[in-house]
Amino acid sequence: MKRLLSLVIVVLMLCTLGMSVFADSFESPGNPQGITVVVDTPGGDATFEYDEEDGVYKIKADVDEGHQFVKFYIIGEYTIIKGSLTEPYIVIKAGKGVEVHAVFDTDSGIHATVEEATKGGTASVYTEADATFRFSAKTNSGYKFVKWTITGEYTIISGSLTSEEVVIKATTDVHGTAYWNGDGKGNQSPQTGYEVAGFVCVALVSLCGAAFAFKKFENE
Repeated sequence: MKRLLSLVIVVLMLCTLGMSVFADSFESPGNPQGITVVVDTPGGDATFEYDEEDGVYKIKADVDEGHQFVKFYIIGEYTIIKGSLTEPYIVIKAGKGVEVHAVFDTDSGIHATVEEATKGGTASVYTEADATFRFSAKTNSGYKFVKWTITGEYTIISGSLTSEEVVIKATTDVHGTAYWNGDGKGNQSPQTGYEVAGFVCVALVSLCGAAFAFKKFENE
């Protein structure tokens, strides 16, 4: 009797194990990769739709009134097919168990803008979840990043005005301007008109000195 009872218990355990394995391997037709979408901060909602034909996930952030969308950040293996992490609509190909997090922030009424003052790269500004602004410069090959100038009232949280990335806390609207130098071939161009003028003066003095020396040599 005891042997029979033990055999029944073993069979039941094997059946339970088989059901668990089957459940783990089952894939929902609407979410075959088993991704999850999480809203990290108040301010809106985020949903996704699986496109079976293209094998992609379409993820959308819906923003509540008085708030603004900040960014998505994604944990796991993925490839962005359309959009970017700072846009409220993106299309991605995802690996198993990817987590998509949506971040919203209350609109404080303070905004940031950015521009490139010289050739040499691209400048962007991002609103972070803690209402700080991150100015980011991407430098092209053959150029060197010089500095940021930022108008408005602010405090630097990290980085500096001479680093490619600087994070600030602003109390008024701010505007960032990015500067590079170079010619795209690795040669660094002068940064200011004063340096150019100085170079011209030195060149003229050298030329005059050479002419005087040549004339003196002829007279002798």
